[in-house]
Amino acid sequence: MAKVDYINLMPVELLTCIFICMHAKSLGICKCVSKSWNSLISDPYFIKSHLNKTSITKLILLPAEPEDGRNPESERSLYSVHFDNNHSNGVASRLKFNLFTYRDNKNKNMWSRVWGSCDGLILVEDYRKCMFLLNPTTLEFNMLPLLPCRYRSNKSTCNLFGLGYDSSCDDYAVVAIVYKYEEKDAFVYIYTLKTKQWKGVESVMSGFLDNEHAAGILVGGSIYWLAANHNHSSLLIVEFNIASKEFSRLAVPNGIFDSRCRFRRLGIHEGCLCLINMNVFNTIAELWVMQGDGAIRSCIKLLIAVDGHSCFVPSIDNLVGMGFYKPFLL
Repeated sequence: MAKVDYINLMPVELLTCIFICMHAKSLGICKCVSKSWNSLISDPYFIKSHLNKTSITKLILLPAEPEDGRNPESERSLYSVHFDNNHSNGVASRLKFNLFTYRDNKNKNMWSRVWGSCDGLILVEDYRKCMFLLNPTTLEFNMLPLLPCRYRSNKSTCNLFGLGYDSSCDDYAVVAIVYKYEEKDAFVYIYTLKTKQWKGVESVMSGFLDNEHAAGILVGGSIYWLAANHNHSSLLIVEFNIASKEFSRLAVPNGIFDSRCRFRRLGIHEGCLCLINMNVFNTIAELWVMQGDGAIRSCIKLLIAVDGHSCFVPSIDNLVGMGFYKPFLL
């Protein structure tokens, strides 16, 4: 009597409806059941549909200090935080990536900075200045090649990065800006996940980035950095459109930053770009939410009282990186 293939008896349409409602980690297990299931779950259209349906958003954190504060060579891991339905309590889980072949036969997670997040991917830098694209859900990763133009790290140079989605080629892209302060102009490179290589961009960025450690903020199809003009007399926002590969500049309204500001960053509030102020006492945060497409038409000021004893993150200084991601398979 012939053996019945029960796995493939179920119609593909029904399987798709079931799979699309499952958690990404469970889908990873299902991929190992059969070739047909693996093919269905790995289909780009299914991945996109599953991502759009996923309502779960997790926070990724990177502490400023190693896990063994007395040993600078100890691990510094990423943590994934899953919040409850009320978003009032979160449970942090340590993410352990198998980096044995990339770390001189040492399987240590020694991350130094989170540069960005997009959908289910995280862009991070390790202690050796190597860049990685990580999937916190599957614990898969991709080590990026060295930039074609890479200055030695010193006080006169700056490398900045951002992560986004390129709608023109349906691919995830890492944007790198490399420049020497005295030369004013910058080299711009884009790394795409499908090609796995860097490509130079002819667009020229004008202006100095205000903070060489600040990650690019992804809003819509553009990545934003806070910058200053060449004589540092005023601040501006540099926008890089990933699809068109072009830069533009937005002026920062007067009066947003003053002498009481000890911490200034760009961020996201309800899908809008915002400027974040922290006062000298680290107790009040000002969020200037920018509204408008292609120009700052108006800013809404929101005041947030920061309670250092009850917040999940006691102080903004205790983190060197954070981001948000949706669990998904790629």
